[in-house]
Parts: sequence; structure tokens; C-alpha cells
Amino acid sequence: MKKQQVTVLGDGAWGTAIAQLLAHNGHHVMQWCYSQHVATEINRTRHNAYFLPNIALSPHITATTSLEEALAFSNYIFEAIPVKFLRSIVTQAQPFARNNHQWVILSKGIENDTLMLPSEILHSTLAHMLPEIIISGPSYAYDVAHHKLTSLVIASQSSADVQPIHELINNAQLHLSRSFDTQGIQRAAAFKNVVALALAILEGASHGENTRTFAFMRLFQEMQTFITHYNSPLETVYGPAGLGDLVLTAWGTRSKNRSWGIKIGHAMTQGLDIHELLKSPSHLNNQSVGSQSKEFQLERFKPEIPQPEGLNTLISLRNICIQDGISLPLSHALYQIIFENEPLALFINTLTK
Repeated sequence: MKKQQVTVLGDGAWGTAIAQLLAHNGHHVMQWCYSQHVATEINRTRHNAYFLPNIALSPHITATTSLEEALAFSNYIFEAIPVKFLRSIVTQAQPFARNNHQWVILSKGIENDTLMLPSEILHSTLAHMLPEIIISGPSYAYDVAHHKLTSLVIASQSSADVQPIHELINNAQLHLSRSFDTQGIQRAAAFKNVVALALAILEGASHGENTRTFAFMRLFQEMQTFITHYNSPLETVYGPAGLGDLVLTAWGTRSKNRSWGIKIGHAMTQGLDIHELLKSPSHLNNQSVGSQSKEFQLERFKPEIPQPEGLNTLISLRNICIQDGISLPLSHALYQIIFENEPLALFINTLTK
């Protein structure tokens, strides 16, 4: 495939990693950033030290804060925006969206108010119908940016739509598989964050690996129940976007779900107010952001670190279960201990039933 111009929406770790991947493949990338600080740093220093530290970014990446400029740059739009903010950003982008834009969805989660998946948010926001192309799988941003071997799945109901996207991202570092189950892939990507959050809470509350593995097994069964309720095949459950991404997120050490979950679990054991903890992300703002120029020291710019998708998805999941009559006892118990002040013992008791 000849070298292309490609747009990436999102200045977080995942958006920056995808921009780096595309640039590594020789494409020219316009990365839209929510923060002017991040955009300026990328353009001046070739680093995004706030969200993906210690990665020297390709000179083929240009950052902008203009959605008009970003959407005019390319026919290919890779969006990597947290689901909580996806509708707002796409609504702002809508006046600049063209019929020949090919959107690629990288977001993972379920919108709280509407219970929509990311592809449904795009369909409801943009004026024209879009082919659904989803990229998911076990893929820490840092490893992708460092060109480590990674398994990803591309989901679309049309092979013709997938082919150009496959050619854009394909290289020796990626093992790409194919799925037609666009909805199931997105549900799996959302649910795995809930599992990661649960295991981290148990870890923060000093429960051992035996207990956490037991919880993993039971929650994986609930994940299967949730996905197959909508007639998705078991191939989705056991594929890269299902079990693969679940294992990485649940047992890996780099996710926001784990950071927040450990804090929540520890707070529970100390009798602290979890609601106060959830209202303030300041406990994560003291983390190192890696090497950066003096011009961009952290004290000058402390980006808001949003709550992890696991918390947002847990709210949506609870309402989906009520709406669609799905029984997920452990997930419901997790909701109760986080949002209804129930003790962690409720989750443990539900685990053993």
C-alpha cells in the first residue's frame, strides 16, 4: 500500500501509540490533541511525556488541536477517545466529517446515559451512515509504541472495508486476525475493564492470588454470559478481544483500572470514604511523567486523569442487565460495594455461592 495521510483523534497513551504505529509504517499522521500543552510538546520535543513517557515519537506525526484541520487532513480517521467524552468530541467534529471518511473505532466502553457502544455513538452523532470497523485486542500502548509483537483483531461486517485498514497498520510487529462480530468485540472490550477493576480491588484489600484467580474464573463466566446473550459466537469470547484482552488487563500492571482498583480496595480496608476517592483523581497526579524539557514541567500542566473505563462500564452494565434481563451476580455485587457502600464481604460471599 502506498503511503497515506492518516488522522488519529486522541492524545492519550493509546491514541499516541497508534499514531506512532502508523508513522512507523511510513504514513503521515495528524494527531488531534484535546490539550494544547500536549500538542505543543509533541511538535516541539517529539514526546508525549504526560500520557506515553519515554517514547521518542516519529517526525511523521504532527499534532493539532483543530478538529477541522485534523478531519481535512485524511480520509482515514482513527478515534481513540475515552467513551465518556466520545459523543462530545464527535459532535464537535461533525461539521467537518465527510461522506468518504473511513472511521476506525479504538474506544473501549459503554456510554452511561444511552448504554450505547462506541460504534453506536458514532452512528447516532454523525449525519451519514458509517461502516463499523473496530480494532481491539490485548495491546498495552507502551508495547505497541515500542514495536513489541502484539495480537489485534479487526472487526467489520465487510471484508472490503477492512482491507485498506489492514494495509495501513499491518507490519511485522502485529498479528492481525479478523472478525465479523463488531458488537460482540465491543462488549468484550468493555467488560474486561470491569474484571480488571474487581481483581485490583481484591489486591488492594490484601486478598491473595488464589482468591483473585477464583474471582477471575467466575467473572470470565459472567463475561461469556453477557457477550453470548446477544448471540455472539464463542470465538469472540475466547479470541484476542475477549479472553486475550481480559488476561492482559486483569493481570497486567499498567492499566488505570488496576491503579484505581488498588486504591479503592485499600480505602475499603481503612474505612475511608470511597465516594470522596472517586471524586478526585489527585491520588494519581503525583506519578512521574518521564523525561521532558524544562519548558513542560508537570507542575505547569497537570492533566485531568479520568476515572478508568471499568468504573464507567460498571454503571452501564448494571443498567443493561436490568433492561435486558441478564443475571451477573458478581458484577452486580461489585457495583453495590463501589456505588452503594456495601462491604467488600458482599462480593466475597457472592463469589462462593
